[in-house]
Amino acid sequence: MKKILSILLCAVVTNAMAQNYKSEKRIKKLKVTDVFLQQLFGSAPSTQATLANFISMAPNSSILKSDFAGFSSNTGYYGTNLTGFNPSIGIQFANKNQTDYRANPLLRLGLNLSSGNALGLGYSKQEKYRIDTLTSSQTGGQIFIDSNVYKGYSMSYTYKTVGADVALLFRTNPKARWSIYGGVGANVGFALNSQININKYVGNAGYSNALGNYVNYNFSSGYESVYETYEVKNNTAHSASVYLPFGIDFRIGNRREFFKRIHLFVETRPSLSYLSIKNIYSNTDITNVAATGLRVNWR
Repeated sequence: MKKILSILLCAVVTNAMAQNYKSEKRIKKLKVTDVFLQQLFGSAPSTQATLANFISMAPNSSILKSDFAGFSSNTGYYGTNLTGFNPSIGIQFANKNQTDYRANPLLRLGLNLSSGNALGLGYSKQEKYRIDTLTSSQTGGQIFIDSNVYKGYSMSYTYKTVGADVALLFRTNPKARWSIYGGVGANVGFALNSQININKYVGNAGYSNALGNYVNYNFSSGYESVYETYEVKNNTAHSASVYLPFGIDFRIGNRREFFKRIHLFVETRPSLSYLSIKNIYSNTDITNVAATGLRVNWR
């Protein structure tokens, strides 16, 4: 009986020691394994801003009090453009038994620091003036000198934002020298400061009208411009977007341990982006953001 009890006690102790050994070998559920440094470039179609939007943001502008009668408006030359810097970390998840970390998915968390122009509007008008008439003393023929005056206005809203960015990435073999990845991401940002840039310009050029036929004469030329800049105060602007990242990753080194940890990558992010300037403007656009960057991995 004592022998049997001894065997059972030994089995219990051995099992307890084994369980304790396994528990000591369990790893943490999350681990930071990567650092990303990305440079961002983005663009979008022109936005449909109005003169009323700009007057609301810059009510003291003398240029915006001009008479715009007879001017044609356009937004075609004013798209949404941005540049930014996106530092982030990569986090891997442990497997079910917490004995190793899964290659997929990789959670990327970071900051989004960006600047750009989000609104734009332009007005243009051409006016013609008869400034002189030249009469031939021999034939009596006349040449009319007309001056074409080009007048225009341009205005834009520029901003700087800080925000948070998160993406869930799924990769092909991360240990290979070349790999591709895709996933889903989102970010949200708030304006640190924003301003309105307004420009009024006038340019004129002379043309000769010989017996009713226009000939480029370059009779006179000139250009003058007036600029105004206003800081947008007492305004809350914020942005948000969801995107689908797709990228190619290249490991620099193949032998030396130091260079095996350094990766270069390029990424594209087709996005659905939202911008809101409180009580003044809001818009949703399809944008495309490109990123180039450096990734350092220590696992």
